Amino acid sequence: MRYLPVILYLCGLAGAAAQTSKQSIPIVEAHKISAQQIHSLIQVYGTVEADATSIHTMASRRAGTVSDIRLVEGDKVTAGQTVLTYQSLASDQSQMEQAQASVDFQQQHLRQIESLFKNHLVNITELDDAKRQLKVANAVLKALKSEGKNHTVEQIVSPLDGIIYAIKVENGQRFPADSTLFTLIDEAQMKVRLGVAESDLPNLTTDSGCQLYNVFNPQVKVICQITSISHSINTSTGLVDVLATLPAGDLNAFPLGTHVSATLTLNKHSALVVPQTAVKQDIGGHFLFIINQGIVHKKYVDTGAQLDDQIEIVKGLSPGQTVVISGNNELTDTTPVKVKML
Repeated sequence: MRYLPVILYLCGLAGAAAQTSKQSIPIVEAHKISAQQIHSLIQVYGTVEADATSIHTMASRRAGTVSDIRLVEGDKVTAGQTVLTYQSLASDQSQMEQAQASVDFQQQHLRQIESLFKNHLVNITELDDAKRQLKVANAVLKALKSEGKNHTVEQIVSPLDGIIYAIKVENGQRFPADSTLFTLIDEAQMKVRLGVAESDLPNLTTDSGCQLYNVFNPQVKVICQITSISHSINTSTGLVDVLATLPAGDLNAFPLGTHVSATLTLNKHSALVVPQTAVKQDIGGHFLFIINQGIVHKKYVDTGAQLDDQIEIVKGLSPGQTVVISGNNELTDTTPVKVKML
């Protein structure tokens, strides 16, 4: 009988431990996952760029020296506005002077021949030859004028409303004929290059919604139109290039080179979504807890678009699985739980 108190004490400890263990099993709320038809939103980033087909090159007709550059790269310009002026070379002026002197000489020579012809001192052949020489001299002078060599200072103007894209010369620089002086772009043909994850492409079309924001001024936003979707990955970004156009009236808010963000509305598609409370994150990535026979199992997943208080699971979850959506803050892998289904 002397061992009876010890036995009773040990039994009491075992019962208390069992009761404590029973009371420590956490209660979680869970939901069985099924596919849903959703319109999801994705956030992407990009830059306002010039369309290659909208870049216009302005070249000089003749050699010269730049005397005055009035605009800088990125400036807006209107059709007919002077961008720069240049001074013709001395050789051009010399050619004009020589051509004009030749015309003057041939005119005087013709008058002399005509006078002699009236006095029967020269024949018709000599008269025709003098007229031909004057005609040639006038043709040379006209050709030089058509090249602008009769102007010592020439203005280069913009042929359209646009934006100065690049200036290729500097003040005081000499250049040969047909040199590119500057390039400009038609502002109506600017585009936005966005980077989209390859996994989002199956649900993205040119009809998908697109709302654009200025990264440094998020209050500025416009509706844009997707025009093309690349079929390959841009190796420099690891993303797929998606091009969109800007409304003409909103170009001031999105000048060339502006960094932008865009919200794209993916087409309606079947997806697995869970409440955002179900998804946690650690050094390994996003994860959630799946329940199997009263035991939770930690499962890493790939997430997609956020939909109000829900989030899309694009990889790692299957329809019919039961996911913990509440009470998961203190859970660890293989923890037994009591489940309250919602």
